[in-house]
Amino acid sequence: MRSRAILAGSRAFTLPELLITLGLLGLVVAIAVPVVSNLQVSSQLDDVTTEIKMALRTVRTRSEARVGNATHGMLFTLTPGAQSYTLYQVPDGASARDTALDEVRQIPPSMTISTTISGGDINFSRGSGAPNISTAQSITITHAAGGVRTITITPAGLVDAE
Repeated sequence: MRSRAILAGSRAFTLPELLITLGLLGLVVAIAVPVVSNLQVSSQLDDVTTEIKMALRTVRTRSEARVGNATHGMLFTLTPGAQSYTLYQVPDGASARDTALDEVRQIPPSMTISTTISGGDINFSRGSGAPNISTAQSITITHAAGGVRTITITPAGLVDAE
C-alpha cells in the first residue's frame, strides 16, 4: 500500500525540460570537441619536438664523449610524405658514415619538417661537441591541423625549442 502512495505522488520530466537539458548537453559537447582536438594537436607537436630535441642532444653528447671514436650527427630526410631523421656516426678516419649504426626515426604523417640547416645535415665534432654551423639554425615542425614548433641550435651547440 505504501509503495503505491509514493508512486502516485512522483512526477516525471516534462517535454520542455528534456529538450532544454538535451540542448545544454549539445552545447557543452559542441564547445568541448574543438578544445580536446586542439589539445591533441598541441600534445603531438610537443612530443615530436621533444623527441627531436633529445635526439640532437644525444648526438652532441655522443660526440663529446667520443663514443665509438666517431663524429656523430643527424640527417633530416625531408621527402614529402616520408619525412624522417637519422642519427649517425662517422668513425675516425672514415670518409662516410657507417650505415649499419644508423638510427632512423620517422616523423608522423600529420606533420612536416623544414630546416635552415644546409642539406638537412648537422654533425658535432668529436671531443668538443661543437656543431658544423656558424650561425643559429632552426628546425620547424608544422602539424597539418595547425600549430607550429621551432627548435633552435646555436653555434655553441645549445638546443632549445619555442
